[in-house]
Amino acid sequence: MKYLFYILGLIVALLLYLRTGKYERSSELPVFLKPDPIAAAHQTDITVKVHSHFKPDSVNLEDLKEDYSAIWAHLNHLYETNDVNAGKEYYTEDWFKQICKGNNEPFDPSLYREDLNHNLHIINWSSDNLVCTAIDSNAVFSYDINSSKNFERTFHMAFVLLYQGDHWRVDAMKYLNN
Repeated sequence: MKYLFYILGLIVALLLYLRTGKYERSSELPVFLKPDPIAAAHQTDITVKVHSHFKPDSVNLEDLKEDYSAIWAHLNHLYETNDVNAGKEYYTEDWFKQICKGNNEPFDPSLYREDLNHNLHIINWSSDNLVCTAIDSNAVFSYDINSSKNFERTFHMAFVLLYQGDHWRVDAMKYLNN
């Protein structure tokens, strides 16, 4: 009985040794620890008004404003470069699939878009702080074509944002004045 216990312990130790040696250590940082140069270089003015029955606290509002700015930084980058993968952590899976389907045209490198101002009205905030429906009224965009022709345009948009992982992601967006 004593030898059977030693053999069983040796087998367990051997299996643990073989199992731990199998995994390779990755030096790649997780997404939430990676620096985001596109979002860091983006500056826009965002005002938020809450019309929802459930009110987010100030920390949730600051997170929403920061992530909303990063979302627009990546949407502007997508508009200019047609690079879908750069901002994929700011899109839900279904929205990412949708923009991948519709983004197979070549891009024009002479186009540049910058968002200047956003007036976000939160229409519905979920009680679990995971879903936000909002209308961005009077979102002002500046367009630059060939560095010579500049104009501004104002849009009204409706959004559904989901909190997934460590930040807000776009789940749906509709232009209301087109």
